Amino acid sequence: MSTWASTFTTTTTPYFAPADSLPAPLPSYEETADCQDLLPENQWEPMDRDLLHINDHYVAKYGRYVLPIEVENMFFVKKHCPNIIMPTVYAMYTRESTGNNVIIMEHIRGGECLYDVRNRRLKMDQKKGVMAQLQSYLDALHSIPSDSPEPYYGHFGKRPFPSPARFSGPFSSAHDFNAAHWQTHALHYARDGKVDDAILKLTDAYQGWFEGLTAGNDAPVFCHGQFSSTSIMIRDDGKAVLTNWESAGFWPAYTECLPDAWQHKTWRQLNYVPREVIMFLLKARTALDDRRFDLEHDEEEDRNRTNEAYQIQKT
Repeated sequence: MSTWASTFTTTTTPYFAPADSLPAPLPSYEETADCQDLLPENQWEPMDRDLLHINDHYVAKYGRYVLPIEVENMFFVKKHCPNIIMPTVYAMYTRESTGNNVIIMEHIRGGECLYDVRNRRLKMDQKKGVMAQLQSYLDALHSIPSDSPEPYYGHFGKRPFPSPARFSGPFSSAHDFNAAHWQTHALHYARDGKVDDAILKLTDAYQGWFEGLTAGNDAPVFCHGQFSSTSIMIRDDGKAVLTNWESAGFWPAYTECLPDAWQHKTWRQLNYVPREVIMFLLKARTALDDRRFDLEHDEEEDRNRTNEAYQIQKT
């Protein structure tokens, strides 16, 4: 295992790569905090987290929502799967006075996310090469041995996901994992902090159907967790680079397609989850989106009728 990976042990300890491994002096906290050069991929980042282009050598993840466990996951994967290409990590620390976390990583030269380049820059033979590479990445990840004699669903070390915005865990069964996933999914449709009863009923029903569909295909394996077209960078040499490792852990293999089920034509080419699972997720998301639209449309009609009644009353 390389020196930079072996020196990092816990997410509570700042990490700085050895000075002789740096391509240039590390940016200071002030340089990072003041940087206004947002990378194009920043549009996919949540609030309180920015993806910054520092210079030709470094990019930074910066903000309160930056999860230090991402670095630990990257080191864990690098130990077990050295052939998976990911950005080199040069530093990770927390600024106690602000609560902001900073991860300094390698700038991928010429890199664009697969979402942007799949139909514009890649020719058919290049697409096949990328898909073959992604398949090898998944095969390697899913073969990482568990660190526990008892199967579990969670980050390695039986740790929960360190964010209230996602299902936390760890879970001892696929049922508990699925329940948490669908409850979290329902929260995406919350309005004013509340989830409509119709959405809750739909997600409850989908959870039951989904568990029946995935029975026998839900054992925990090590997954990337955000295996979407926005987490895959294509270098200028055509090689795929995996980013966004904060969700990695021991989950069912179908977890890989949860963030990006609508890209079903792409992910169906990868041999890690049955086609019917991907199509179910696609249909479920479409139905939930349609239901949200219906609810919002009904509210708009109610407001219009109220305004019309008010105008009639005034006359």
